[in-house]
Parts: sequence; C-alpha cells; structure tokens
Amino acid sequence: MNRAVDTGSWVERNHARLRRMYLRPQNHHSEQRVLARVRLAEIRESVSPNEWGLLMAVAAGVAYHEMTGITAGGARTRVARLRARLRPNGRAI
Repeated sequence: MNRAVDTGSWVERNHARLRRMYLRPQNHHSEQRVLARVRLAEIRESVSPNEWGLLMAVAAGVAYHEMTGITAGGARTRVARLRARLRPNGRAI
C-alpha cells in the first residue's frame, strides 16, 4: 500500500519537474486578456444597448433566424454594418 502511494507521489513530482523544464510560462496571455477586455469595453461604450445585445447574441452563437424582432437578413445586415463600423483601420475584429 505504501509503495503505491510513494509511486503516485513520485509520478506527481516528476510531472511537475517536467512541466517546469519544458513548458514556457504563458504570461503573454494575461496581457492579451487585459487588452481584449479594454477593447471590448470600448466597443460596448460605442454602440447602443440594442446593438450590444445583437453582438452578444451573435457571439453566443444564436442563429440569425432565431433572433426575435428582426428578420435573418436584417440581422446579418446590421451585424455586417456594425463590424465595418467597429473595425479599426480596416482590420477584422
């Protein structure tokens, strides 16, 4: 029984050692997250509540034809215009 516990402990220590040796720290992801949150806040401030709701529905994967109060074609057109308006310097958002 003790041998199994010791072996399990050794495996965990070995995995930790290998992670320290071969995995690089992912610090750049935290900076990207902060920048993405800042950009998202800027976008939210620049659109109306209805437009924000439309963008959130699209981001959540709601199909255009499932959105209430608007036709699928109308929703696609509004989203395309929003994306074009929000696109910084012609880049995709």
